[in-house]
Amino acid sequence: MRWVRNLWLPPLAGLVLTVLFHEGTHGLAYRYFGYDIEYGVSWNGFYTAAPGQLHGKLESIAIAAAPLVLVTPVGVAYLFAPIQPLAQVGLYLLVLNTAGSIADLEQIGRLLALPRETLLCDGDQTYIYLPVEAA
Repeated sequence: MRWVRNLWLPPLAGLVLTVLFHEGTHGLAYRYFGYDIEYGVSWNGFYTAAPGQLHGKLESIAIAAAPLVLVTPVGVAYLFAPIQPLAQVGLYLLVLNTAGSIADLEQIGRLLALPRETLLCDGDQTYIYLPVEAA
């Protein structure tokens, strides 16, 4: 029955690592810009936020892009692991992180359409403050 255990272990490890790396990378990006963060779970998944703190459009784009930019090389490195289950974990990490980044990419697309001076604030939802001349 050892082979059965080996079948579910890489996908499970890939899922856990993806959540930790993906949300942790958002957290590192928030910290880089000096924000206090919180991690949580909501009805639509895991999240990282800086509640009640205003952040700019460009910072928000960098924070949203961080997991795709930083976790992808980790997943690629795992693909070359000499131990096959580790390579499988890398594959799951790449696929799941990329899939998990879809909402981040959507947010980036929406932010790019807004004026540079736009501010955002996390709360029970994300609040977007447009500059007066753009309102």
